[in-house]
Amino acid sequence: MVSFFFRKIRYSSGFLLLEVVFAVAIVSVSIVMVLNTFFGVRRAIRQTEDYLRAGILLKEKMSEFEKQALAAGSAGIDTRKEEGGFPEAEGFKWERNFVRKLPGQPALGEFNLIVSWDEDSKIDALTCLKAK
Repeated sequence: MVSFFFRKIRYSSGFLLLEVVFAVAIVSVSIVMVLNTFFGVRRAIRQTEDYLRAGILLKEKMSEFEKQALAAGSAGIDTRKEEGGFPEAEGFKWERNFVRKLPGQPALGEFNLIVSWDEDSKIDALTCLKAK
Protein backbone atom coordinates (compact mmCIF):
# COMPACT_ATOMS: atom_id res chain seq x y z
CA MET A 1 0.00 0.00 0.00
CA VAL A 2 2.84 2.40 0.73
CA SER A 3 4.26 1.70 -2.68
CA PHE A 4 1.03 2.99 -4.16
CA PHE A 5 1.74 6.49 -2.82
CA PHE A 6 5.40 6.54 -3.83
CA ARG A 7 4.93 5.33 -7.31
CA LYS A 8 6.42 7.51 -10.09
CA ILE A 9 3.93 9.86 -11.57
CA ARG A 10 3.85 9.54 -15.31
CA TYR A 11 3.24 12.65 -17.36
CA SER A 12 0.49 12.59 -19.91
CA SER A 13 1.31 13.28 -23.53
CA GLY A 14 -0.65 16.59 -23.64
CA PHE A 15 0.57 20.16 -24.06
CA LEU A 16 1.69 22.48 -21.32
CA LEU A 17 -0.23 25.69 -20.76
CA LEU A 18 2.84 27.70 -21.72
CA GLU A 19 3.04 25.92 -25.08
CA VAL A 20 -0.61 26.68 -25.79
CA VAL A 21 -0.13 30.36 -24.88
CA PHE A 22 2.85 30.66 -27.25
CA ALA A 23 0.95 28.94 -30.05
CA VAL A 24 -2.03 31.29 -29.63
CA ALA A 25 0.30 34.31 -29.60
CA ILE A 26 2.03 33.20 -32.81
CA VAL A 27 -1.28 32.56 -34.56
CA SER A 28 -2.65 35.93 -33.38
CA VAL A 29 0.38 37.83 -34.69
CA SER A 30 0.11 36.01 -38.01
CA ILE A 31 -3.58 36.85 -38.36
CA VAL A 32 -2.94 40.52 -37.54
CA MET A 33 -0.18 40.68 -40.16
CA VAL A 34 -2.37 39.11 -42.85
CA LEU A 35 -5.29 41.44 -42.07
CA ASN A 36 -3.00 44.48 -42.05
CA THR A 37 -1.66 43.51 -45.47
CA PHE A 38 -5.18 42.95 -46.80
CA PHE A 39 -6.47 46.33 -45.61
CA GLY A 40 -3.31 48.06 -46.84
CA VAL A 41 -3.92 46.68 -50.32
CA ARG A 42 -7.56 47.79 -50.20
CA ARG A 43 -6.48 51.29 -49.16
CA ALA A 44 -3.95 51.43 -52.02
CA ILE A 45 -6.58 50.31 -54.54
CA ARG A 46 -9.04 52.95 -53.31
CA GLN A 47 -6.36 55.65 -53.51
CA THR A 48 -5.41 54.58 -57.04
CA GLU A 49 -9.06 54.71 -58.10
CA ASP A 50 -9.37 58.23 -56.63
CA TYR A 51 -6.28 59.46 -58.51
CA LEU A 52 -7.51 57.89 -61.74
CA ARG A 53 -10.93 59.47 -61.34
CA ALA A 54 -9.37 62.86 -60.51
CA GLY A 55 -7.19 62.65 -63.62
CA ILE A 56 -10.21 61.98 -65.81
CA LEU A 57 -12.14 64.84 -64.19
CA LEU A 58 -9.14 67.14 -64.62
CA LYS A 59 -8.92 66.31 -68.32
CA GLU A 60 -12.66 66.88 -68.81
CA LYS A 61 -12.58 70.23 -66.98
CA MET A 62 -9.50 71.33 -68.93
CA SER A 63 -11.28 70.53 -72.19
CA GLU A 64 -14.30 72.52 -71.00
CA PHE A 65 -12.13 75.57 -70.26
CA GLU A 66 -10.42 75.30 -73.64
CA LYS A 67 -13.83 75.35 -75.35
CA GLN A 68 -14.81 78.41 -73.29
CA ALA A 69 -11.59 80.21 -74.30
CA LEU A 70 -12.20 79.46 -77.96
CA ALA A 71 -15.81 80.64 -77.68
CA ALA A 72 -14.72 83.87 -75.98
CA GLY A 73 -12.81 84.79 -79.11
CA SER A 74 -11.55 88.35 -79.21
CA ALA A 75 -13.01 89.11 -75.77
CA GLY A 76 -9.81 87.65 -74.41
CA ILE A 77 -8.90 85.35 -71.58
CA ASP A 78 -11.12 85.15 -68.50
CA THR A 79 -8.82 85.86 -65.54
CA ARG A 80 -11.29 85.24 -62.73
CA LYS A 81 -10.60 82.62 -60.09
CA GLU A 82 -13.27 79.96 -60.31
CA GLU A 83 -14.13 76.90 -58.27
CA GLY A 84 -16.87 74.34 -58.11
CA GLY A 85 -17.77 70.71 -57.74
CA PHE A 86 -18.51 67.82 -60.01
CA PRO A 87 -22.15 66.71 -59.88
CA GLU A 88 -21.23 63.26 -61.21
CA ALA A 89 -18.39 62.77 -58.70
CA GLU A 90 -19.39 63.52 -55.14
CA GLY A 91 -16.55 64.75 -52.95
CA PHE A 92 -14.39 66.02 -55.82
CA LYS A 93 -13.86 69.77 -56.27
CA TRP A 94 -12.10 71.85 -58.88
CA GLU A 95 -10.38 75.24 -58.72
CA ARG A 96 -9.00 77.32 -61.57
CA ASN A 97 -6.45 80.05 -60.86
CA PHE A 98 -5.19 82.53 -63.39
CA VAL A 99 -1.39 82.55 -63.32
CA ARG A 100 -0.40 85.20 -65.87
CA LYS A 101 -0.87 86.56 -69.34
CA LEU A 102 2.04 85.73 -71.53
CA PRO A 103 4.04 88.80 -72.60
CA GLY A 104 3.39 89.94 -76.14
CA GLN A 105 0.48 87.49 -76.45
CA PRO A 106 -2.71 89.21 -75.23
CA ALA A 107 -4.87 86.26 -76.23
CA LEU A 108 -2.73 83.69 -74.41
CA GLY A 109 -2.95 83.03 -70.68
CA GLU A 110 -1.54 80.52 -68.22
CA PHE A 111 -3.86 78.78 -65.75
CA ASN A 112 -3.51 76.32 -62.92
CA LEU A 113 -6.37 73.82 -62.63
CA ILE A 114 -6.62 71.78 -59.42
CA VAL A 115 -8.91 68.82 -58.75
CA SER A 116 -9.04 67.89 -55.08
CA TRP A 117 -10.80 65.39 -52.83
CA ASP A 118 -10.52 64.45 -49.18
CA GLU A 119 -8.51 66.90 -47.11
CA ASP A 120 -5.01 66.55 -48.49
CA SER A 121 -5.37 64.80 -51.85
CA LYS A 122 -5.16 66.78 -55.05
CA ILE A 123 -3.95 66.67 -58.62
CA ASP A 124 -3.18 69.77 -60.64
CA ALA A 125 -2.13 70.89 -64.10
CA LEU A 126 -0.66 74.08 -65.51
CA THR A 127 -1.85 74.94 -68.98
CA CYS A 128 -2.00 77.73 -71.50
CA LEU A 129 -5.35 78.72 -72.93
CA LYS A 130 -5.60 80.73 -76.10
CA ALA A 131 -8.59 82.81 -77.07
CA LYS A 132 -9.27 82.97 -80.78
